Amino acid sequence: MFAYLLSVAAIWLACLALYALVLQREKFLLLNRYFLLATLLAGLLIPALGPWLAPLAPLGGVGQWAQLAYTLPTLTIGAPGESVATHWGWASILSGVYGAGCLWAGLRFLVHLGRIRRLVKGGNCQQLDGLVWVEHAQIKAPFSFGRYLFWPTQPDYTAAEAQAIEVHERAHIRQWHSADLLALEMLGIFFWWCPLWYVYGRYLREVHEYLADAAALRHTSTRVYGQLLIRQCLLGQTPQFAHGLNNHSQLKNRIAMMTKSNSSRLALAKYLLVCPVLALSIVACSSQNDLTGATEPLSDVFKPVRQVIDTVITFDPETFKESMAVFAYDIYQEAEEMPVFGACAGKTGEELSACSSTNLLTYIAAQMKYPEAARVAKTEGMVVASFIVSASGQVKAVSIKRSLSPDCDAEVMRILNEMPNWQPGKVSGKAVDVEMTMPIRFKL
Repeated sequence: MFAYLLSVAAIWLACLALYALVLQREKFLLLNRYFLLATLLAGLLIPALGPWLAPLAPLGGVGQWAQLAYTLPTLTIGAPGESVATHWGWASILSGVYGAGCLWAGLRFLVHLGRIRRLVKGGNCQQLDGLVWVEHAQIKAPFSFGRYLFWPTQPDYTAAEAQAIEVHERAHIRQWHSADLLALEMLGIFFWWCPLWYVYGRYLREVHEYLADAAALRHTSTRVYGQLLIRQCLLGQTPQFAHGLNNHSQLKNRIAMMTKSNSSRLALAKYLLVCPVLALSIVACSSQNDLTGATEPLSDVFKPVRQVIDTVITFDPETFKESMAVFAYDIYQEAEEMPVFGACAGKTGEELSACSSTNLLTYIAAQMKYPEAARVAKTEGMVVASFIVSASGQVKAVSIKRSLSPDCDAEVMRILNEMPNWQPGKVSGKAVDVEMTMPIRFKL
């Protein structure tokens, strides 16, 4: 999950950099709105569709599967009677923080919607020319949301100013700008941690105001409208999801855009720069997903990482003859179907993997004892062992990759060598030998 979120953020960063450096000042307002919405969506889809987009990548995917032995969850062995099979890791902590942030962002979203709903319920509502006109004493400056136009009960505007404001807000309503903001806010429930989400919101609101200002300027002069914007900014801010004239941070940019000359048609070519950005994104994401088989079959992806050759010499005491046989077998460090420990009937995918890991940790925690000599010497640390689950399911070739002490190493070797048979791993339906790594932490 975290890899997907980071991939989305990377694509957004590239697209926003292109927009800020090249496209933001162009007066193709509607095109800028579509650019922001399209790249926002592309950032969400490309990492998710990486395996299916791989054939579209110019290089057909360039990633290589890292040949690392499959590492099982770390098991912590405590003093006698204190063995535990699970512990909190960084992934669990990050997941908890992320979930709490999503909950907070979701509640924030509902609170903002509730504020607008209370204004509608408590205001004087009238149907007028396809929209709902809402007057409320708490409204200081006009704003719009959806098909609702919110208006102060005692406005202080001339007829020309009132018309310009109404045209401005009707443009927001007619062009469905609130739908953009609602979608963005719902997306923010999951991307609350990403500053790029806030940048997208700022740019989208800015383009929305440019489009509404352009509609208002067809009915009033630039000077009169600019003075109206300045006066409106002295009033209170509009709700989070709404559009209004009184946005302080956008005032300077809006006045500059109103007085800016139209962009030339040649400037349209700048928008083609997004093509190489998205192409590179597809290449990167498809490369990360080569393991799914989008660019090559699984039988080619899951290749043996090494071949072990055993020589067996036999002696016949009756004939006094020796014979020698050479056996070769392949060792895999990742299989299409990984070995399974214990009973996990009816489970598939991540549930099967979690069940196997739980069974293994429970078994080892129950069987392993903290060596007395290590306990007296207050020896603590980690032993990393490797072993091979053979095609028959037996555990063989147990070895210590990282030693702690002779007693702790021996205890780990004993438990792994006495381990019951596994369900073997498979590649293309055939049972194979799979190498696995087991980190075991001894802690008093």
